[in-house]
Amino acid sequence: MNRIRSLVSIGLIACLLGLTNNANAQWGGGGMGGGRRGGMGQGRSGNDSKPEQDKSMSASNSSDQILMRLDSLHSELELDPVKEALWAQFADRFNRYIDFLVKEKITQVPFDSTLSATTHVSRVVDSARNRYTLLEDLEEKTRLLYSSLSQSQKLQFDAKIQSVVIKDIGR
Repeated sequence: MNRIRSLVSIGLIACLLGLTNNANAQWGGGGMGGGRRGGMGQGRSGNDSKPEQDKSMSASNSSDQILMRLDSLHSELELDPVKEALWAQFADRFNRYIDFLVKEKITQVPFDSTLSATTHVSRVVDSARNRYTLLEDLEEKTRLLYSSLSQSQKLQFDAKIQSVVIKDIGR
């Protein structure tokens, strides 16, 4: 039974990734996210029934858009080599967090009536625990980076970070 679920999950992921390639063409995705991460359009929603305002918010919080804002912030900070090492640690944790959000979004499965209540709740708790652990790591690296910044760099960081570190992809 677990093998069948795994195969179905892999099939769903493949289908969703195929759909995001079409979204990349529509939204101009792929190249702008910095070539270091292929296929970053996973966070896009293809739901045409949303109002225009909701669509623009979803597009602005796609993983591509978030990574573009991170790259922009990085460029604006003009870090020296010592601070660059701290940025690399911060960016690594940030990318792990975004990868988790993307994976979480594309692997959501429909309601499963065969799961016991305890199994379902355990899965929800595990997901929340994993997210929390990633956020704690990100917080630690953010503090280290932030403490090294000059006052003007802190102002830039403060102004931009809320549009970079987000709660969910596509919202």
